[in-house]
Amino acid sequence: MKQPDTMHPTLRDQAHLTRTTSAGWMLQRLACMTETQMQARLKAHGLKMDHFIVLMALTEKEGASQTEIGDGLRLAGYTVSRALDALEKQGLVERKQDKQSRRTHRVFLTEEGRALMPSIFGIIGEQNKEMLEQLSSEDQSEFLRLLTLLTQAAGSGCG
Repeated sequence: MKQPDTMHPTLRDQAHLTRTTSAGWMLQRLACMTETQMQARLKAHGLKMDHFIVLMALTEKEGASQTEIGDGLRLAGYTVSRALDALEKQGLVERKQDKQSRRTHRVFLTEEGRALMPSIFGIIGEQNKEMLEQLSSEDQSEFLRLLTLLTQAAGSGCG
C-alpha cells in the first residue's frame, strides 16, 4: 500500500487515520461489541439491555420513581416504562404508589429480582474478564484507571 502523504492526506487517508487512531471511534466500537455480547448473555435470563440497565439502577437506588430512574440513566420515559413493564411481568420488580404523591409510583426489586442480581453481576464479571484478558494485569489496571479518569471528566452525559 502506498504511504499516505501526511502533508496533503486524501479523504481516504483521513478516514483510515481516524478509524485507526481516534479514541472516540475505538471507544464506540468497543462499546458496540460489548453491548452485542452482553445482549446475548442477558437473553439467557430473558432480559434485554434496557432491562439490565434499569435493574442495575434499582439495585443501587431502590424505591426510585420511574422519572428518577430515567433521569439518572438519561433514558427516555417510554424506554424506562417499557423496561419496567417487562420486568414487572417477569416478577422482578414491583411498583408501589408513593405515599406523598398519588401520581408517582416507586419501584422496588422483588425477592426474585434480588435473587437474580448475583447472576447479573456474574455476567458483567465474565464480560469484563473476556474483554480485558488480552491485556496484562498491569495494562488492565492502567486501562481501567485511565477509563475512570476519562469517564469522570466526561461528566454525567450518558447514564
